[in-house]
Amino acid sequence: MKNYLISFLTIFILVSCDAVEDYAAETLKSKTMKGYLQCMENNKEEISFLGNTYVSDECAKKHSKKSSSSPDISPCRASVFTGSNPRVEIGPCDNNTQSVITSLKVGIAVKNIPDDSYISITSEHKSTFIKPNQDIRTKILIDSSKFNDYPNLPFCNDKPDEVCKSWFINEYSYIPANIN
Repeated sequence: MKNYLISFLTIFILVSCDAVEDYAAETLKSKTMKGYLQCMENNKEEISFLGNTYVSDECAKKHSKKSSSSPDISPCRASVFTGSNPRVEIGPCDNNTQSVITSLKVGIAVKNIPDDSYISITSEHKSTFIKPNQDIRTKILIDSSKFNDYPNLPFCNDKPDEVCKSWFINEYSYIPANIN
């Protein structure tokens, strides 16, 4: 009985040490590409059950930094749809950052409404993994009925004094692509 208990404790300690070592390695590399890659490595078994996309998204969320500005993605084009199905279809845009973009918070604005107000709604697009120098093409749905009364508006760049629409990115998440 004593030998079984010693064997069990030895195995438990060895398994625990591996788990602690993996956790420590990932924690020391937090918010870095190496931390993201370590997270993917630590969750190999979960990938077979949950899928690569889910695990990648969770690791990206865990290791991404946030910026409250727009990333350097110029030149960039987008189609903006208001009315009953508001959305922004971005692309082509170039990721000119030295980071992997992991989420974008995109919005639509309707400006110059006659009562001197404007409408601005944002939506976060997760499950994004846009590498440096990679082309961005994505569709972001904006969940709002506030645009129903404004179906066919010109862009504000074209008609700045009329009721018009525009789009913006006001936040993004990223993982620095530092290579050592």
